[in-house]
Amino acid sequence: MKKLTYHLFLMVVLASIILGGCASSSHIEKADDIHFGRYRTFGWNQMDETHQKHGNSIIDAHIRKAIAEEMEKKGLRMSTNDPDLLLDYSMNVEKESKRESNPIYSTPYNQPFYNPNTRRIGNFYMPSQIMGYDSYNRSVKTGTLTINIYDARQQILIWQGWTQNELYKGNFTSNDVRSNVRSILKKIDERS
Repeated sequence: MKKLTYHLFLMVVLASIILGGCASSSHIEKADDIHFGRYRTFGWNQMDETHQKHGNSIIDAHIRKAIAEEMEKKGLRMSTNDPDLLLDYSMNVEKESKRESNPIYSTPYNQPFYNPNTRRIGNFYMPSQIMGYDSYNRSVKTGTLTINIYDARQQILIWQGWTQNELYKGNFTSNDVRSNVRSILKKIDERS
């Protein structure tokens, strides 16, 4: 029974390490004296369409849905009539060059040697050794998602969050959108 519990514990720790490595890191900037506890509703800023240059309506719908779901989890509700907060977002995909290095190893081999006690020739295994590094540039696409929150009454930006990730499929996918939006908006704290 203890062995089963130990293996289960190791599997949970390993899964949390693997899934934790997949999470994207996000950053925020906020205005001083902002308390999200006093806001009750949110809506979309009219400038939203001018910020979007990617023209992918499917991804736009996924972003809006993911943002709305996360804001509702924070206790805010969507409103089209006089919301307390106005939200917009922007996406940017850029090509960059990433420097990578791979180690170069020697080939392992067997070294023959003579054993005077047994009067036989034996083999001694010589493992591979690191010889240096092979460095090269790799072209990657990096995606940045930025979410802006404005106070609707004062018409000022009060909170901005963004995340930047390497896009393995070359463009944002719906899974990328969900994880990035969750990573950004989890940093909204009602006490702040």
